[in-house]
Amino acid sequence: NYMIPIALFGENSYDKEVLRRIMYSGGSIPGSSTVSFDRIAKERILDSINSASFSKKAFLLEKYQDVKKRLGGRIPTLIDFVRFQEVKPELFLRYAKTWAQFKALNGVEPSFTLEMDDLHLKSLRFLSEYLARGIRIHETFLLSSLIEGSKDKDEILSSWNEMYGFIPSEESVKSALRVLQNSYTQPKDRASFGNISYIEEEGGLFSITSAFHELLQNSQYRSEVIELLELSAMNYTLRFAEKREEYDFVRYEKYDRKEVSRLLGWEKDEYNTIFGYKVDYVKKTCPIFVTYHKHESIDSSIAYDDQFIDAEHFAWQSRTNVYIDSKEMIGIRNPAMKKLLFIKKSDDEGSAHYYLGHMEYIKNEQSTRKNDKGAVLPVVNVQFRLRDSVPENLYAYITEQIEDDEALDA
Repeated sequence: NYMIPIALFGENSYDKEVLRRIMYSGGSIPGSSTVSFDRIAKERILDSINSASFSKKAFLLEKYQDVKKRLGGRIPTLIDFVRFQEVKPELFLRYAKTWAQFKALNGVEPSFTLEMDDLHLKSLRFLSEYLARGIRIHETFLLSSLIEGSKDKDEILSSWNEMYGFIPSEESVKSALRVLQNSYTQPKDRASFGNISYIEEEGGLFSITSAFHELLQNSQYRSEVIELLELSAMNYTLRFAEKREEYDFVRYEKYDRKEVSRLLGWEKDEYNTIFGYKVDYVKKTCPIFVTYHKHESIDSSIAYDDQFIDAEHFAWQSRTNVYIDSKEMIGIRNPAMKKLLFIKKSDDEGSAHYYLGHMEYIKNEQSTRKNDKGAVLPVVNVQFRLRDSVPENLYAYITEQIEDDEALDA
């Protein structure tokens, strides 16, 4: 079933989010033909997209060989997959952790041999995870610029503005530097990424660190880094640059908690403590994550009553054991606190959520809910107004009730 939108609309990236978007928003078919799906057919196709695996070696190897043939036998670069509008290169990175490690897999590229040690590979894993998708250009531009040589702040900002048409905020640059200076990532993750700091500053001059400079002496590593930076810049330009809003978010794109924590400029990566929401009193930001259709087996104490009233208004419920006069509720009511809504239809979509934009507080009331043991726990019900109404197609997709297989077959 998931091949239907690929075949009809010529979408070869195998990007699940792109395929979902086609199904709920439609796409262009060559010529004068049109196609429409009834609700059950659409549900079956979406379910197939959610359950399909595009990260298996056999599938990726087939796509790799397809592009290699189109290149006349040359080893493909990550950018080649974007240029040919083929499977998105991030799938290779997700499968093998790095592009080099994929090429070195048995049966992929016999002519390619890894010539890097473990530290090189850990560094590439870090750069692949944080930069490849291109959700923010800051880290990518800083590394690309400073690999060429040391620069002062004015030089960096001038070339930045010349290339991308804007001057980044001081806070966003500091955020990017925390990522590249190894102070943002959680301590438990740093070892897996090699505990490497990439950029340093002294006397107003920014440079790459001696540790990064040493790694770059390996020509294979340097080539892999350049490929990753090019992929990141291309992804940013194609998907995020023109529509970027505050914090570099793009409305209706999908982000996971790690990406949200980073784009909001938090001091530390707090992805594993956000859960349903987190109030940051320093940055005055509060991302709210909602799974719209919750699994039936979920504990009733966390099956929050979150739902759209209409495309412009959202009813939300706090976690349990929260009162109207709790610190976090006072923070949420504060007009200066920026409430940002992230929603996914169900857990079948993975960890990423659609970014729906800013919300303004309307009202709240004290309420209760029971957990699975029957205990009554305090919660707060809140109503928000979205600054921008959710587009009709996306609204229908998110809110449409998921049917089980038995109901679909009835």
